[in-house]
Amino acid sequence: MSRSTPSPFRVPQRCPPDRRNARDATIAAQRLLYLLRTDDLAGDPEEGFRLPPYLPTLPKQENFTLQKLADLLGHKTQGQINGLLVSGRARRLADYDKLYRILPIPDHAGLWRSDEAFARQRVAGVNPMHLRARDQDVAGPLADVVKASLEKHGMTLAQVLDRGRLFETDYTILDDPRIQKYPRASRRYLAAPRCIFFVGPDDVLRPAGISFPKDADCADERAYGPESDPWAWTIAKWHAQTADGALHEGFYHLFETHMVTELVAICVARHLHVDHPITQLLRPHTEFNLAIDVLARSDMLAPGKAIDQALASGSGGALNAVRLAISDGWSWRERRIQVDLKARGLDDPKRLPHYPYRAYGLPLHEIVSTYVSEVMSPFYRSEADVSGDTELAGWLEEVALHLHDFPASVATRAELFAMLTEVIYRASVQHAAVNNGQFDAYGHVPTAPGAMFTPPPSRATYTEQDALASLPQGAAAVAQIGMAWTLSEPTHYGLLGIGDAPAFDAAFEPDARDAVATVRRRLATFSRQVVLNERDAEVPYLYLDPRNIERSTGT
Repeated sequence: MSRSTPSPFRVPQRCPPDRRNARDATIAAQRLLYLLRTDDLAGDPEEGFRLPPYLPTLPKQENFTLQKLADLLGHKTQGQINGLLVSGRARRLADYDKLYRILPIPDHAGLWRSDEAFARQRVAGVNPMHLRARDQDVAGPLADVVKASLEKHGMTLAQVLDRGRLFETDYTILDDPRIQKYPRASRRYLAAPRCIFFVGPDDVLRPAGISFPKDADCADERAYGPESDPWAWTIAKWHAQTADGALHEGFYHLFETHMVTELVAICVARHLHVDHPITQLLRPHTEFNLAIDVLARSDMLAPGKAIDQALASGSGGALNAVRLAISDGWSWRERRIQVDLKARGLDDPKRLPHYPYRAYGLPLHEIVSTYVSEVMSPFYRSEADVSGDTELAGWLEEVALHLHDFPASVATRAELFAMLTEVIYRASVQHAAVNNGQFDAYGHVPTAPGAMFTPPPSRATYTEQDALASLPQGAAAVAQIGMAWTLSEPTHYGLLGIGDAPAFDAAFEPDARDAVATVRRRLATFSRQVVLNERDAEVPYLYLDPRNIERSTGT
């Protein structure tokens, strides 16, 4: 087909009337099939305290392929069989390394005692999204332990603040009674700590202290740091890991990638014809998303299932943390990587030199942005093509009803391409950043316990047996490993296959096909650079190697 031959993949206004009528009929049928459910999945149903709408019943065309379904079930079964082969209570911490009969022990499991490894998880672990710079002084009991930690490294708090090298992770949102009722009901503990970190002259991020607010088990705020009793400090770090896991799984992973992408995908099906160029662009990045989310609601998130068994928050507490974050002003625009990094004070490499999510996430965002612009330009050749696209307008309007600050309309090609870039980036790169490290973290209980079984520390000294008593044991430990293994099912369709859509075939749009070939070359080159960069690292960060990035949350 020559370049001058009209392509069937055009914005609606370029279709002849008979084809437009057929498109309209198809979209009307899709709207009856893709029904948005707006009631709450679980937890508190107060007005203004809700999750995004979701899809209660899966249309057949959105289901997994038989191969994908078999792989999912096979992966889950491996975890279940492994759980049947291990049992008993750990008598010492080394016994946790024996809980792997047919599963591999996670990489770098032996590093969990290290303070540097604890800090590394904030920038190069399963959740690089919660750390932020701190420009304020530290007060109360936390100040004493932070100052003691800094003095050991020949620094003062004033010096670190002046250099902009003080950081924190704040989990106080978890102290809300709508979250705490879930761990209390299951006799587990979900603390709401504040953790302080610093970067020293060697450019390494280290923890300086962890504070816990007064609670039902202790009437006073207390703090621990690297200079505290070793076992008290270990238990404090475990409580921080459990808190991070609750926010990570519920907010950063489930909501920000799965649920947001699901809403976008449902509205695509309700407003855009299957031949629409935006449908063609996004289809590989929403593939199996609806299927994996429907499965998660009926399985892992269901009462008594994996999340309830493995996380202190349970599914109800994790989802209420999401609701709190949404009602606190979550914004689509503010969660874009450039805006988010700036808001958290992490956009300057001089402040935090080692931050792989920034180092690799920003170039990948630029690659995706260039790809979207080049591949969609043949379909949207002018601003009139954008403003006159009624299907696009309907899609944006409905998504914006449910996602704060999602653009309800776009007037220019630049605005359209920027929005599409965010959709693809969120479903692929951002999802990989908070998904691919799950087994490395939660697959080893002492690295990141999903729940704690004793309160946060309140004494000066503890023993190894005290530490053991705080960790998941027996069935709870096995459930956590099984959950992490199930969630780590390998990538099937990676980002290197981006642009796999009929609309971008050379027979229809040679320019679009050229753009696809270009982005694939750029991603392959970037992949080689990532591997080279991480070659000598003690813990290589390969979660954002394009070869390991899924095209969608479901593949």
